[in-house]
Amino acid sequence: MATSASGPDKPCATDQLHVSAEWAPGGHVYGTDPTHRHSAGELDGQVTAVNHGAACVITGPPRIRLLTSGGLPLRVPTVVGAFCRLACGAPAELHLQTGATAVAGLSWEPSYCGPDPGPGVRLGVALRGSIEARVPVRNLGGAARPVYAPSCTSALPPGRLSVERFGLQEKEGGPAPTSPPVALPNTKGHVCEISMLRLGHGPVVSPMTGENAIIFSLTNVGTRPCSLFGYPAVTLLDGHGAAMPFRYTHGQSQYVTHARPASVLLPPAASAYFLVAKYRCDMEVVSHASSVRVSLGSDLATLAGPTSGGVGILAYCLGAPTEPGRAVDLSPIEATPGATLGTP
Repeated sequence: MATSASGPDKPCATDQLHVSAEWAPGGHVYGTDPTHRHSAGELDGQVTAVNHGAACVITGPPRIRLLTSGGLPLRVPTVVGAFCRLACGAPAELHLQTGATAVAGLSWEPSYCGPDPGPGVRLGVALRGSIEARVPVRNLGGAARPVYAPSCTSALPPGRLSVERFGLQEKEGGPAPTSPPVALPNTKGHVCEISMLRLGHGPVVSPMTGENAIIFSLTNVGTRPCSLFGYPAVTLLDGHGAAMPFRYTHGQSQYVTHARPASVLLPPAASAYFLVAKYRCDMEVVSHASSVRVSLGSDLATLAGPTSGGVGILAYCLGAPTEPGRAVDLSPIEATPGATLGTP
């Protein structure tokens, strides 16, 4: 077992991790006839866990179960290791340093005949010997919820939830805290590749209500139209090029739009935009963000650029893990700079 300066890593506790989950409609869409349809539409995504405590170790697979919006368990079997998407070959013991991010692929195949979870789905996520964290699942595209038959008497399977073991999320230079990469394929033209884009700055956003923000632009420098959808994966770096251990969220700040992601078509030379915002430091500043690294979806390439395009300073604050100044909120990729902003 790996050891830290104070001895062997202790088991990770759920309450020292910031756990989030998201999914979007997958590639399997079934017909509407109950005699032929075995699923209400596959949903594929991931569970992300950022360690905001001391270095620790995750032993064995997590216990993950589906819950209704009211917290009641759904009688849906969970299968571990039924597929390999993000954490292929993950070790039985995963050592997670402070600020490191663990990810696990997730897939739900709901039964056409239910059970119907209601308007919201939650995940119960628990590590061995630890309490359960209950987190909402963000639906990043398509219908807000799967479609079920009003009444269904066919003897169809109850559906299943498939998950991977947690694996370490790797970035250039080793594991780094980052916003989850959730840009997804879409139907409006060829999906933009990183090599077709240039990272820049949008209009300057003046600080207000304690929030600092920078609008970034993604410009199509290719020769053909392409499209973007969803949230970029963002990592803020300090003056030494090291990843800063921010907690990344999507649309949680009143300063950032709460609109659902929508496909943005980019003709050559056109730009799309996303907003990076955080609350000011009310206590001591630990370090300032000097640059940003951006990736999209499953594209392993990254874009990099300075953060000097905004008035607000993106600084990492001294304080507890829940300190507001330690969280960064992101907008989805939008067609105009104004669309990235919320209404304070």
